Amino acid sequence: MMIPETIQRIKEWQACDYVHSLTCGNDSSHELLIPEYNSKDDSVQLRCPSCDYIQTNIPDAVLKVDIKELTKENKSFFGK
Repeated sequence: MMIPETIQRIKEWQACDYVHSLTCGNDSSHELLIPEYNSKDDSVQLRCPSCDYIQTNIPDAVLKVDIKELTKENKSFFGK
């Protein structure tokens, strides 16, 4: 998967009401993790905007689940 698509999928995951957001490993009450390009190793990392926490592992589900389809199904099911 290309870097821009990976970043977009993470942003969609973070904006979805039907999944558990990616949160800071130091303090889960911090703001949600933000995807950013890491030029040192040509990868995507997740950064906490509230502290110095960096996560380099992106969970498989974030990259494999079709968030638009999941949202559509859940809106239909829950009526939201």
